[in-house]
Amino acid sequence: MKHNTVAISILLLALALVLAGCAQPAKIADLKACSSISYPPFEYYVGSDAVGFDVDLWNEIGKRMNTKTSMDNIPWDGLIPALLGNKCNAIISMMGETPERAKQVDFSALTLTAHSALLCKLNQAFRDLGLERKEDGRADWRDVRTMGQGRG
Repeated sequence: MKHNTVAISILLLALALVLAGCAQPAKIADLKACSSISYPPFEYYVGSDAVGFDVDLWNEIGKRMNTKTSMDNIPWDGLIPALLGNKCNAIISMMGETPERAKQVDFSALTLTAHSALLCKLNQAFRDLGLERKEDGRADWRDVRTMGQGRG
């Protein structure tokens, strides 16, 4: 009798574990992002629909988390206050991490790494801005960072 009770208990435990593994994942509450929807190609409007890289990223996060997502258009300087005021769950708006911002909010791992370039007529910008050209034709970035100083 004792062996039957132990065997039945083990079978019930195994059945419970199998059934638990078949259950649907728990649904997470709907997620809302704050974004300054004015920075193509990352977030911008086509008609009344928000589109772009950040919008696609937010929708994919919702899909993988099995929940609905929405996005509110918030002016840029109101994004962090909106997050801190619980008006959204996340900021999705190509916001770079700075020491000042990192004191207020946590940042995810990078979702995109981009390099900027100055495009101009051949040789024109270098002469006009007084930049020195490297052997490969590029300007020295240290010069570019300071070129606007003292110009209003």
